[in-house]
Order: sequence, then C-alpha cells, then structure tokens
Amino acid sequence: MRQIKNILAVLLVLSLSLSLICATTPNVQRLSFDHLLYMNNITTSPFEMAPGQEATLSFNVENTGDQFIRDIRVNLGLPSEFAPYKDTDTRKMAQLNAGESQELSFNIIPLPATEDGVYKLSIITRYLNYVGEEREENNTVSLIVGSSPKLLVELTSSEIYKGNNLGNVKVKVINDNSGNIKFLKVQLANSTAYTVIGSDLDYVGDLNSDDYSDVSFKISLNDNVKVLELPITLSYKDALNKDYIQEEKIAFKVPTASEAGIKKSYSWLYLLIIILAIGGYIAYRRYNKNMTKMKKAAVAISSKF
Repeated sequence: MRQIKNILAVLLVLSLSLSLICATTPNVQRLSFDHLLYMNNITTSPFEMAPGQEATLSFNVENTGDQFIRDIRVNLGLPSEFAPYKDTDTRKMAQLNAGESQELSFNIIPLPATEDGVYKLSIITRYLNYVGEEREENNTVSLIVGSSPKLLVELTSSEIYKGNNLGNVKVKVINDNSGNIKFLKVQLANSTAYTVIGSDLDYVGDLNSDDYSDVSFKISLNDNVKVLELPITLSYKDALNKDYIQEEKIAFKVPTASEAGIKKSYSWLYLLIIILAIGGYIAYRRYNKNMTKMKKAAVAISSKF
C-alpha cells in the first residue's frame, strides 16, 4: 500500500511539472517570435538613379531569432514611379536557420517621367516560425532619383557691332536635362574687352526640364575688339538641393553694321541736298535782285547824260 502511495505521489509531481511547462513555454516562445528578420547592407547601384536607368537593389535578410524560420516570402512594395526591370518583385526562401543570412537583389527601374527626388520603398516579408505561426514584417527604405544637371547657354542676340559699342547682349539658358533645377543665378564677369553697365547678375529662379530663360546684360565694348568673349557663371541647385556651379564662355566675332543687319540711313544726305538747294535758291534770288538794282542804276545814270 505504501508503494502505491509513493507511485501516485511521483505521478502527481510529474503531472504538475508537465502542466507548468505547457503553461509557460508557449509564452516564452511567443516572445521570441517577434521581429526575427533584420534587413542590413541595403544598397542601390547606382546610388542615384536617373529616370529610365536600370538599377539593382540589394540587401541582406538575417534571422536574428533563436530558432529557424521557413517559407519566407520577400515582396517589394515599389512606389508608382518605379517598376521591376526584366525581373519580378518577389523572392522566396525555403528556410533560414538562427543567425543565418542571405543576400537578395532585385532589378528595378524608375519610369522615364519620374522627377528627381527621394521615394519610399516598402519591403514586406512573410514567413512561418518553427511552430508554424505566420508572421509579417514591413521595412521602409529610400530610393533616390537624380540626374546630374548641365545647362546649355547660347547667344540669342546682340546690339553690339562695329560703330556701336554700347548695347545689350541677350543669352538663352536651356535646361535640356530630365530634372528640374532651382535658385538659378546667371552672372556675367567683367573683362578687359568691355565694361558691364548696370547689374552683372540676373536671378532666374526655377527652371524646369525642357524649358529655357532669356537673360540680358548691357555692356560697353572697348575699341578695336574684334572677337567678344562673354564669361558666364551659372549657379543653381537640383531637386535634391545639391549645389552646382557651371562656367561657360560665349565667343563671337563683332560684326559690321551690314553683317548685323543694320541698314545705312541716307536721310542726312537728303537733308544736306535740301539745305544746299534752299541756300542756292536764296543766293540766286539775292544775286538776281542785286543785278536788277545795278541795271536800273546804270539806266538812270545814262539817262542823265
């Protein structure tokens, strides 16, 4: 009888122990199920993507938990300005053991009409933990779209020509890049060949893609200058607020009046002819009047004799 009681006591202790383990172990496991995946070494190549330029997005997926995970599905939540390029936006992994990592890469491309800027990308990961519970994690990274801007500068018109050393020169600044620029300033440097009359700086401001702006400066050209060079400095920011300074030089031959399309005026000659004609007529009248007086005087003298 005593042995039976001992056996029952042992069974009771074992039952209580198993109940305690079953009651506490799932909570401990659940605490370790959250945020098991860690994304690191996130890169894009190139770092700044131009619109319509293929790029590669790469990152490591690491299991930071104490147990394996399986049936892992990684999906890119691309913004509307991007698309997969000859690729899909999903990757699958059968299993990642504790502490194990794997590198994933995706080929993506910003659409041709995408403007320069920073875009948010979501990386959505779904998986099963080692007891079969499904988990989902969402990470956000940045994609940068930027294209190195370069403005074109060309001479539009000039009032300077041989015989006229004072006038305006007009310059056109063209943004033929895919990105917009802002805070554009155009400055004409002084030179030994000319003197800038008035302001040598013109503030343009924003200049959108495929747009242009005209800027004019008034100069006084020194004598005997045959070829005029205009050193122009452009300073501006791109859509990512990066500063740019661009030096340009426009050179052109100082034209003659006829080459500049200036027609010679002969009005002064016509005026001179009219003045001479009037003067000649007045002189003729005076001469004729004097001759008449002399003839009358001669007649009067001869009649006395």
